[in-house]
Formats: sequence, structure tokens, C-alpha cells
Amino acid sequence: ASIERRSIGKFKDTQELLLAVTEGDAFAQWLWLDSVRALALILASTSHLISPEVIVIGGGLSAAGDALLGPLKRFVGIYEWRPGGK
Repeated sequence: ASIERRSIGKFKDTQELLLAVTEGDAFAQWLWLDSVRALALILASTSHLISPEVIVIGGGLSAAGDALLGPLKRFVGIYEWRPGGK
């Protein structure tokens, strides 16, 4: 679903959502982290299925930089299966 739909019309796109996140909007922060968590689940599942050497995140979402990559790495670390649990 689009950001506009997921935010019940509060944000029209990811750029608006990220601006609200940086301004401390609690709903925006929750929505952003929920969206990043969902992306992490997709990436971890994809990794389990096809075992790619690299996953590239491009487009407008990649412009989020550390706001995306920090929580994404943490969530993938939770959901990704690793031998021995490490």
C-alpha cells in the first residue's frame, strides 16, 4: 500500500513522511519503522529463498540514507536466519 494509504492521508509520499520523522512526529516515526520492518521481512525472506550475494535498494527510497539503512540492518538482523544464530 502507498504511504498515503498507510498514513490514512496524512502523508502523500515518503519524502513528507521522512520530514515528519525528523521533526519528531510520533505517528510518522511509528509508520516509518513499521514500513522498514516490513521491508526487512521481505528482504530476509528473499534472502532465505534465493540466497543472493547482494540486494540493491535504489530509487527514491535509497535517498533516505541512514534513516532507512540503520533500522533496516537491525530488523534484517532479527529476521534473517543464520547458522548457529550468529
